Amino acid sequence: MKKISLTIFILSFIIFHNCSVNDPENNNSITALEKIKDIETKVKEHAEGLILKSIISKDVQENGKSEKWIYKYSSVGIAVDYYFHATENSVNFDSTSILILDGENLIVDQYFDSDEAMKIAENNGGKEFRENNIDYTIEITLLEPMVPNSDAMWFVKYKSIKNNNILHIGINNSTKEVVLYY
Repeated sequence: MKKISLTIFILSFIIFHNCSVNDPENNNSITALEKIKDIETKVKEHAEGLILKSIISKDVQENGKSEKWIYKYSSVGIAVDYYFHATENSVNFDSTSILILDGENLIVDQYFDSDEAMKIAENNGGKEFRENNIDYTIEITLLEPMVPNSDAMWFVKYKSIKNNNILHIGINNSTKEVVLYY
């Protein structure tokens, strides 16, 4: 009887654990902006006047959440980038690097969050890509304007691990329009 009870307990644990792992709402994931106030506080501890240049995660879920986000900050006139990262339970300073041919375009406008960017991407080919490529990864980046006087962009990259299919979707941060699709 003890063996049966122990077996039932172990099976229940395994089933519960697997359900928790596969549930995107229950796996320690956050959107790009969930920890932005904590990131901004950490940024001010390192230098004044830094402005966001990019936000990136290399493993995003369809709901726009990821376990880790990287934030790159800089300032016009200084030749150093500052890198920070956020997870559900921490916000940390990572490193600095000297700018090399990086330009001075910074994200100064308000920007929308990764979950909204993913909704737009999903409605513009991302969902079909996932349905046709079951072994995929999603990378998403909010990037500073590439050209002076232009807008920041969200770039979403869907990639099949097995057959190397790739879908790129670029979303204008100001208009929320898809401006790049290949």
